[in-house]
Amino acid sequence: TFHPEVIAVAGLDDTLCSGESITLTATGGDNYTWNNGVIQGTAFQPNTTKDYIVTASSTTGCTDTDTLTIVVYESPTVNAGLDKNICLGDTIVLSALGAQNLSWNLGVTNGDTLTPTASTTYIVTGTNGSCTDKDTVVITVNQAPQIDFTADVNEGCAPLEVHFTNNSSPSDQCIWNMGNGIQFGSCGNTSFTFDAPGCYTISLTGKVGGCQTKLTKDSLVCVEA
Repeated sequence: TFHPEVIAVAGLDDTLCSGESITLTATGGDNYTWNNGVIQGTAFQPNTTKDYIVTASSTTGCTDTDTLTIVVYESPTVNAGLDKNICLGDTIVLSALGAQNLSWNLGVTNGDTLTPTASTTYIVTGTNGSCTDKDTVVITVNQAPQIDFTADVNEGCAPLEVHFTNNSSPSDQCIWNMGNGIQFGSCGNTSFTFDAPGCYTISLTGKVGGCQTKLTKDSLVCVEA
Protein backbone atom coordinates (compact mmCIF):
# COMPACT_ATOMS: atom_id res chain seq x y z
CA THR A 1 0.00 0.00 0.00
CA PHE A 2 1.37 3.41 -0.97
CA HIS A 3 1.40 6.02 1.77
CA PRO A 4 1.99 9.63 0.60
CA GLU A 5 5.02 11.28 2.21
CA VAL A 6 4.35 13.85 4.92
CA ILE A 7 6.44 17.03 4.63
CA ALA A 8 5.77 19.36 7.55
CA VAL A 9 5.99 23.12 6.79
CA ALA A 10 5.80 25.24 9.94
CA GLY A 11 5.94 28.55 8.09
CA LEU A 12 8.42 31.43 8.05
CA ASP A 13 10.29 32.78 11.04
CA ASP A 14 8.74 36.00 12.32
CA THR A 15 9.31 38.94 14.67
CA LEU A 16 6.77 40.47 17.03
CA CYS A 17 6.49 43.24 19.55
CA SER A 18 5.50 42.26 23.08
CA GLY A 19 1.73 42.16 23.40
CA GLU A 20 1.13 41.26 19.77
CA SER A 21 -0.60 38.06 18.70
CA ILE A 22 0.30 35.52 16.05
CA THR A 23 -1.39 32.45 14.58
CA LEU A 24 0.71 29.43 13.58
CA THR A 25 -0.73 27.36 10.75
CA ALA A 26 1.41 24.51 9.46
CA THR A 27 0.84 22.59 6.24
CA GLY A 28 1.90 19.27 4.80
CA GLY A 29 -0.13 16.81 6.88
CA ASP A 30 -3.57 15.99 8.16
CA ASN A 31 -3.05 16.67 11.86
CA TYR A 32 -0.64 19.02 13.64
CA THR A 33 0.80 19.08 17.12
CA TRP A 34 2.86 22.05 18.31
CA ASN A 35 5.14 22.39 21.33
CA ASN A 36 4.89 25.23 23.88
CA GLY A 37 1.14 24.70 24.19
CA VAL A 38 0.36 26.17 20.79
CA ILE A 39 -2.81 25.05 19.03
CA GLN A 40 -2.85 24.92 15.24
CA GLY A 41 -4.71 27.93 13.83
CA THR A 42 -5.34 29.58 17.21
CA ALA A 43 -3.92 33.06 17.98
CA PHE A 44 -1.66 33.48 21.02
CA GLN A 45 0.74 36.07 22.46
CA PRO A 46 4.37 34.98 22.77
CA ASN A 47 6.18 36.74 25.62
CA THR A 48 9.75 35.68 24.81
CA THR A 49 11.76 34.54 21.82
CA LYS A 50 11.24 30.80 21.25
CA ASP A 51 11.50 28.01 18.71
CA TYR A 52 8.18 26.42 17.80
CA ILE A 53 8.22 22.82 16.60
CA VAL A 54 5.30 21.26 14.78
CA THR A 55 4.75 17.58 14.14
CA ALA A 56 2.62 16.89 11.10
CA SER A 57 1.00 13.50 10.76
CA SER A 58 -1.13 11.75 8.18
CA THR A 59 -4.10 9.50 8.71
CA THR A 60 -1.85 6.59 7.76
CA GLY A 61 0.59 7.34 10.59
CA CYS A 62 3.40 9.03 8.68
CA THR A 63 4.97 12.00 10.48
CA ASP A 64 7.42 14.84 9.92
CA THR A 65 8.58 17.84 11.95
CA ASP A 66 9.55 21.42 11.18
CA THR A 67 10.63 24.39 13.25
CA LEU A 68 10.19 28.16 13.12
CA THR A 69 11.47 30.88 15.40
CA ILE A 70 9.42 33.76 16.78
CA VAL A 71 11.61 36.65 17.94
CA VAL A 72 9.84 38.89 20.49
CA TYR A 73 11.07 42.45 21.10
CA GLU A 74 9.99 44.49 24.08
CA SER A 75 7.62 47.22 22.88
CA PRO A 76 9.31 50.57 23.58
CA THR A 77 7.67 53.40 25.50
CA VAL A 78 9.58 56.51 24.52
CA ASN A 79 9.72 59.57 26.77
CA ALA A 80 11.17 62.73 25.22
CA GLY A 81 10.86 64.74 28.43
CA LEU A 82 8.68 67.68 29.41
CA ASP A 83 7.95 70.67 27.21
CA LYS A 84 10.11 73.65 28.16
CA ASN A 85 10.07 77.43 27.98
CA ILE A 86 13.53 78.95 27.61
CA CYS A 87 15.03 82.34 26.90
CA LEU A 88 16.79 83.16 23.65
CA GLY A 89 20.43 82.17 24.09
CA ASP A 90 19.73 79.47 26.69
CA THR A 91 20.87 75.90 26.09
CA ILE A 92 18.90 72.69 26.48
CA VAL A 93 19.77 68.99 26.47
CA LEU A 94 17.50 66.63 24.55
CA SER A 95 17.74 63.19 26.14
CA ALA A 96 14.99 60.63 25.60
CA LEU A 97 14.49 57.28 27.34
CA GLY A 98 12.60 54.06 26.75
CA ALA A 99 14.19 52.28 23.77
CA GLN A 100 17.43 50.65 22.71
CA ASN A 101 17.84 53.01 19.77
CA LEU A 102 16.69 56.63 19.74
CA SER A 103 16.57 58.85 16.67
CA TRP A 104 15.57 62.53 16.68
CA ASN A 105 14.38 64.70 13.82
CA LEU A 106 16.22 67.83 12.67
CA GLY A 107 19.59 66.11 12.90
CA VAL A 108 19.59 65.95 16.70
CA THR A 109 21.53 63.19 18.46
CA ASN A 110 20.22 61.91 21.78
CA GLY A 111 21.99 63.79 24.57
CA ASP A 112 22.89 66.78 22.38
CA THR A 113 23.15 70.25 23.91
CA LEU A 114 21.30 72.75 21.74
CA THR A 115 20.77 76.50 21.60
CA PRO A 116 17.46 76.92 19.75
CA THR A 117 16.84 80.27 18.08
CA ALA A 118 13.11 79.70 17.56
CA SER A 119 10.32 77.66 19.12
CA THR A 120 10.61 74.10 17.80
CA THR A 121 8.86 70.73 18.10
CA TYR A 122 11.36 67.89 18.39
CA ILE A 123 10.27 64.32 17.59
CA VAL A 124 12.12 61.24 18.80
CA THR A 125 11.57 57.71 17.51
CA GLY A 126 12.62 54.76 19.63
CA THR A 127 13.14 51.26 18.29
CA ASN A 128 13.62 47.84 19.83
CA GLY A 129 14.22 45.56 16.88
CA SER A 130 11.26 46.17 14.59
CA CYS A 131 9.11 47.72 17.34
CA THR A 132 8.80 51.52 17.41
CA ASP A 133 7.30 54.31 19.48
CA LYS A 134 7.42 58.10 19.18
CA ASP A 135 7.23 61.08 21.49
CA THR A 136 7.54 64.84 21.04
CA VAL A 137 8.82 67.72 23.13
CA VAL A 138 8.08 71.37 22.40
CA ILE A 139 10.76 73.95 23.19
CA THR A 140 9.32 77.46 23.30
CA VAL A 141 11.93 80.19 22.88
CA ASN A 142 11.07 83.55 24.41
CA GLN A 143 13.05 86.72 23.73
CA ALA A 144 13.66 88.97 26.70
CA PRO A 145 12.24 92.48 26.15
CA GLN A 146 14.36 95.47 25.26
CA ILE A 147 14.01 97.96 28.09
CA ASP A 148 14.22 101.74 27.84
CA PHE A 149 12.60 104.60 29.73
CA THR A 150 12.95 108.36 30.14
CA ALA A 151 12.03 110.93 32.79
CA ASP A 152 10.50 114.30 31.93
CA VAL A 153 12.58 116.05 34.62
CA ASN A 154 15.82 115.04 36.26
CA GLU A 155 16.13 117.55 39.07
CA GLY A 156 14.10 119.98 41.11
CA CYS A 157 12.91 120.85 44.57
CA ALA A 158 10.92 118.57 46.86
CA PRO A 159 8.22 117.52 46.42
CA LEU A 160 9.22 116.69 42.84
CA GLU A 161 6.75 114.90 40.56
CA VAL A 162 8.42 112.99 37.76
CA HIS A 163 6.67 111.42 34.79
CA PHE A 164 8.36 108.31 33.39
CA THR A 165 7.79 107.15 29.81
CA ASN A 166 8.22 103.44 29.12
CA ASN A 167 9.81 103.05 25.65
CA SER A 168 10.39 99.29 26.05
CA SER A 169 9.30 96.51 23.75
CA PRO A 170 6.11 94.72 24.93
CA SER A 171 6.40 92.83 28.22
CA ASP A 172 4.11 90.51 30.15
CA GLN A 173 5.14 92.02 33.46
CA CYS A 174 7.03 95.17 34.46
CA ILE A 175 8.45 96.35 37.77
CA TRP A 176 9.53 99.93 38.46
CA ASN A 177 11.94 100.63 41.30
CA MET A 178 12.14 104.24 42.49
CA GLY A 179 15.44 103.81 44.32
CA ASN A 180 13.97 104.52 47.74
CA GLY A 181 12.61 101.09 48.62
CA ILE A 182 9.38 101.63 46.72
CA GLN A 183 8.58 99.50 43.71
CA PHE A 184 5.39 98.76 41.80
CA GLY A 185 4.19 96.92 38.73
CA SER A 186 3.14 98.74 35.59
CA CYS A 187 4.05 98.28 31.94
CA GLY A 188 2.67 101.67 30.97
CA ASN A 189 3.91 105.16 31.61
CA THR A 190 3.92 106.15 35.26
CA SER A 191 4.46 109.05 37.65
CA PHE A 192 6.04 109.31 41.08
CA THR A 193 6.49 112.13 43.58
CA PHE A 194 9.82 112.29 45.43
CA ASP A 195 9.36 113.98 48.81
CA ALA A 196 12.82 113.63 50.31
CA PRO A 197 16.00 115.27 49.01
CA GLY A 198 18.66 113.09 47.41
CA CYS A 199 19.61 111.43 44.13
CA TYR A 200 17.60 108.40 43.12
CA THR A 201 18.66 105.45 40.95
CA ILE A 202 15.66 104.31 38.91
CA SER A 203 15.28 100.84 37.38
CA LEU A 204 12.73 99.10 35.20
CA THR A 205 12.51 95.31 34.79
CA GLY A 206 10.49 93.71 31.99
CA LYS A 207 9.58 90.03 31.74
CA VAL A 208 8.32 87.88 28.84
CA GLY A 209 7.68 84.18 29.42
CA GLY A 210 10.11 84.06 32.34
CA CYS A 211 12.84 85.95 30.44
CA GLN A 212 13.66 89.34 31.89
CA THR A 213 15.76 92.41 31.23
CA LYS A 214 16.57 95.10 33.78
CA LEU A 215 17.69 98.63 32.98
CA THR A 216 19.12 100.80 35.76
CA LYS A 217 19.82 104.52 35.44
CA ASP A 218 22.04 105.82 38.24
CA SER A 219 21.09 109.10 39.89
CA LEU A 220 18.46 109.74 37.24
CA VAL A 221 16.45 112.02 39.55
CA CYS A 222 18.05 114.44 42.03
CA VAL A 223 15.82 116.29 44.52
CA GLU A 224 16.80 119.39 46.48
CA ALA A 225 15.35 120.41 49.80
